[in-house]
Amino acid sequence: GRVCPEGFIRSQDKRQCFKIFNDKEYSRNEAQAKCEEENLVLAVPSKAVVLALRDDLLDNYGDLEWLWLDGITPVASSSVMVKNNQTEMNINKDLWMPGEPSLFYDKNTCLGMYIIEQVVTGFPGQVYSTFPCWAGGSILCEDIVE
Repeated sequence: GRVCPEGFIRSQDKRQCFKIFNDKEYSRNEAQAKCEEENLVLAVPSKAVVLALRDDLLDNYGDLEWLWLDGITPVASSSVMVKNNQTEMNINKDLWMPGEPSLFYDKNTCLGMYIIEQVVTGFPGQVYSTFPCWAGGSILCEDIVE
């Protein structure tokens, strides 16, 4: 497994390293810029680890409201979000929160996840939500091994 840099959270399968920035509210564009500034990318947690990761984040950080991930604009199929580099990421429909993904914001719809005890308790098996890209959230960045 990987050894993550100090201050990072290691995924349960020991393959991914994540870092949170929750010092202020960031829009989706600001979130992307912040990750890049730190030589990181917006996170894409693997399907295998995303629920455990969310639980770990709640345990370690408490209620964070929600975090930006790397996904933007749902396309025709409800389970797919287009990632930043324009490749499609396939999200298992069972992992979406009820009523998601919402196309309400059209091309200004971005991917995130709630880190709120009430939500996690109420929906233990669902994790992904859509947010308007201009809204303010915390960030989950990822350290990609070249």
